[in-house]
Amino acid sequence: MKYVFDKQLEMINDWCMVKNVQRFNQLSQIIYIDKSIGDGYFERYDFGSIGLSRVNCYFHRNHQFINPNCQTSYVLYIVLQGSYEYQLDDKVTIEEKVGVKATVKTEVGTEVGTEVGTEVGTEARQVNRIKLKQFEQVTINAPAIWLIKGDLGRLSTIISAKEDIKALYIELDKDFVGKLAAQIEQQTDANNLIISKLMTMSDSSILPLNLTTKAANFVMQGWEVYNTPSPTDDIKFMALQGQCLTFTSLLLKQCITEIGGAKVQALNSAYQAKLLLDEFYNKNWTIRELAQKTGTNECYLKADFKKLTTRTIGDYRTHKRMQLAMKLLQERQKIAPIANQLGFSSTQYFRRVFYKFYGYMPD
Repeated sequence: MKYVFDKQLEMINDWCMVKNVQRFNQLSQIIYIDKSIGDGYFERYDFGSIGLSRVNCYFHRNHQFINPNCQTSYVLYIVLQGSYEYQLDDKVTIEEKVGVKATVKTEVGTEVGTEVGTEVGTEARQVNRIKLKQFEQVTINAPAIWLIKGDLGRLSTIISAKEDIKALYIELDKDFVGKLAAQIEQQTDANNLIISKLMTMSDSSILPLNLTTKAANFVMQGWEVYNTPSPTDDIKFMALQGQCLTFTSLLLKQCITEIGGAKVQALNSAYQAKLLLDEFYNKNWTIRELAQKTGTNECYLKADFKKLTTRTIGDYRTHKRMQLAMKLLQERQKIAPIANQLGFSSTQYFRRVFYKFYGYMPD
């Protein structure tokens, strides 16, 4: 496992200039991004047959990561927030979404940057695919659940400037998955479970799942894993391990048609509210207005939102605004336009909130 940690550190250092690295024990690693180019971290934990990575990254400018040889076994990839692109090796197969015929935008070009073709169908959330000369470009939009199997070869990740990415990457040992599959093979619905689909997928393949209402609940549970504090002692390490194992077990034993069903339903109200606040952070909606927009009542929304994000709606909006304020200040923008852009009624009010949040006045 030390080799895996060292390899991860080497690649990320090549990609984005590492600020510092923390290791609570030999089974954990947190790599912080240098503030000069962005913000966030890459975490990795070894839980034996399961490896967990948590990604939280933001860059001031467009950023590209290249992994020259991405080798995996079985992976559950849960994108909780953000949108970015993969450039995949030609040998990687993107299987059709489960439940309905995948709605995909396909374009074929003879070289990078040359695009021709047609769009097939419409859907609220698409997996956009562009066939290029030596690779295929895929856009992934949160929330999303992908199943990945086998060696992906050269993998390039492209993140646009100011895109806030949050994701879970759960890697499963091959023998471990085989044992689990053997344990459930006598069930009448065994062939429809996610674990069975992982076993039967072709090597070097990716399967994006359409998200139903029930899948949105799994995305919420993914947020619980994501929000579990980074371990600083053995008890907290076990707490994160327990959250990860529980979430992974539930997902693997889930009937795949209930995750990737025949119709894409609305996400639950708390998640919808979170997406609204992420996109329209300058709006000063009341809780009643958010509840109306998301089809629920105020009490349910407040309780579910706190469970999802560990923050109240007001605290979440303030935290989002203050993160953006810091980034804009680091770009040397002036205070008055920042206050206006973030939805504050006055520069003085912005200064008070900033001081309360950070403990000092904005320059």
